[in-house]
Amino acid sequence: KIQQSQGVEPALEDLLQLSEKLNSSHIITGLEIASVDEVVEDVVKPAPPQEKTINRYATVTKKGYSVWNNLSFTGENAKSDNYFQNTLYVEKEYTFSDGTVVVSLKDSQEKLLGYVDPIALSYGNNKGGSYLSDGRYVTIRSKNYTIWQNLNFSKTKNISSTYYNQTLQAKGRYNHFNGSTYYSLYSNNGTWLGYINATGVKDGGGKQGAYQSYGKYV
Repeated sequence: KIQQSQGVEPALEDLLQLSEKLNSSHIITGLEIASVDEVVEDVVKPAPPQEKTINRYATVTKKGYSVWNNLSFTGENAKSDNYFQNTLYVEKEYTFSDGTVVVSLKDSQEKLLGYVDPIALSYGNNKGGSYLSDGRYVTIRSKNYTIWQNLNFSKTKNISSTYYNQTLQAKGRYNHFNGSTYYSLYSNNGTWLGYINATGVKDGGGKQGAYQSYGKYV
């Protein structure tokens, strides 16, 4: 109930008297009538987050994190499980006043996938994304694949014909932003040989390497 005071103009006094007859969920401020809910919503409305451009590539390395469809966190597009070990483009980072941080994720078609806690990600140095431990043995089955020095594809290290039909160890792999997987190859003495597209090799199933047809009678 709004108390009346001395010296109030007659017109305002009439408004004050009218306010006493209104539902208690409304208040009068000056000559405007506003609902209490509207006033409270204005007061508690959170400040917009601080926005920072990231422009990096990251591989999703943790499951169980929500991928939100907006910065109000009112709808979940997916879980990080849906993109597990995929490399995505991180365009921006958003920091809220309570310390919450999320980043925006886009795929190679520049489609916004949503917003996720960056704890679910591991950043890479380029579009190759983050290193993933592997350890499998692979046999080189193609002769015309480039073996790269880096995953920016700016420098060639060798060509697959050099190691044709040899079995090498893929100690690690990268799930590139372009959708391909690249193995990090090592020789049997531990020398690093470079990166090759996984389609240029065959899984060896062990140190013996992949089966190779011989086709001769003995």
